[in-house]
Amino acid sequence: MRPTCVIDASVAGKWFLREEQGADHARRLFDLAALGEWRLVAPMLLVYELPNILLRNIRQKRLKTHKFGAAVDEFLGLPILFYGLEARTSWRVVRVCELCGLGFYDASYVALADAMQAVLATGDARMAAAAELIGVTVAPVGI
Repeated sequence: MRPTCVIDASVAGKWFLREEQGADHARRLFDLAALGEWRLVAPMLLVYELPNILLRNIRQKRLKTHKFGAAVDEFLGLPILFYGLEARTSWRVVRVCELCGLGFYDASYVALADAMQAVLATGDARMAAAAELIGVTVAPVGI
């Protein structure tokens, strides 16, 4: 069975913003998934967070506006299995919020990695520390 990796928005953003610290590491992770060596998963929230990261970079003049649509299309075509929030499992997210002091969005990534016994790939030092606190293996990307 392939190992599973939960990717957060910081890692997905590095796929499209090549000058970001850790972008090469993020691309290698994607390449391994494309080769079938890793299974990538994420909360459905990522479908909204990645375009927001791209928009923020357009406003900061770090990404050309005309590249937005192609980047979103490419992202939606990536081999990522998305998980929605369910009432019966949302307690896990709240538990991570309480234990680690994260907001609900960030805790969603950590809780999914915990529930799936997966590695969490993140470029967010606070999220990485929270994940390690509850026993989730972290693959730091650019931190």
